Amino acid sequence: MPFLNTVFDSLINPILDASIYFSFDQRGYLRHQRSYFDPHDLEKDLSNLNILITGANNGLGYETAKQLAHMKANLFLVCRNPEKSEKPYQEIKKIQPNTTLIIADMSDLESIRKIQLDQKIDCLVQNAGLMPETYQTSKQGYEICLATHILGPLTLIDHLKHKNLFSPKPRIIFVSSGGGYTKKLDIHQIFEPSQTHYDGMQAYAYTKRAQMILSEMINQKNPETIESFVCHPGWADTTGVRTSMPKFFEKTKENLRNLQSGADTIVYLASQTRENQAKSGVWFDRKIRSYYLLPFTKESSQDREKFWQKLNEILDLSHLHYPN
Repeated sequence: MPFLNTVFDSLINPILDASIYFSFDQRGYLRHQRSYFDPHDLEKDLSNLNILITGANNGLGYETAKQLAHMKANLFLVCRNPEKSEKPYQEIKKIQPNTTLIIADMSDLESIRKIQLDQKIDCLVQNAGLMPETYQTSKQGYEICLATHILGPLTLIDHLKHKNLFSPKPRIIFVSSGGGYTKKLDIHQIFEPSQTHYDGMQAYAYTKRAQMILSEMINQKNPETIESFVCHPGWADTTGVRTSMPKFFEKTKENLRNLQSGADTIVYLASQTRENQAKSGVWFDRKIRSYYLLPFTKESSQDREKFWQKLNEILDLSHLHYPN
């Protein structure tokens, strides 16, 4: 029977994956798991790795921390709210005593620059995210999705590198979203979204597309010192989905991924050996995927360069020493 299931999946996977609906949900995860997951991939001792996770007090961030704690990784949990973070922090600490809580707001660039660590980071999981209902700005005045998903993560990378808090060639994992597939890299929508006709779901999707591009550009511009990945969890049953996308939740709740399934590829990427891991591409269910599902969402090289120039206008990234 397992052999027949494998043969069936190899034939049906391309068809069902192309539908998105039968790929991003829990049924897609179970099918992929049955088809090509190695059950021993996550049976590892990570006690020699220091992993920092942003947005680690709930949802996929918390689940990622919990799974990595069981693998004995030394964890640094970056959370925004001290009150909401204490309980999940203590729960993770029971699993892995070598866990540190860091209070910082990933939309607040000054808060990020105040982060202090006593150990070097081997892996940085850029997970913190939000989908606002109304137009909001960060403390520095940037639209909140831009600040949280793009500017904050870049500032954290720059800060850790400037303070010599990265181990040699650290691994960076951007947790993006399948929603990013629907958008094309759009400088105006990312940096100057309409305040009067603001749509938080659209702002979220544009910045999640930007994360995909940013991860690849980091690899291209800095191949010797940083190893960057991007992945998406599929459609997972998180608090964010329930509160920010109630209609979507009602339509899909019976088949949404649980948190363990949603966090699986994040944990997989954080725990794999560098020597066997590809760099370029979007990762989903432990497999490298295309950056584009729709041809009209592919940006031009000029769009990419404008995106990078705009980021350099906002942030001082001189410590990253990216070559031209």
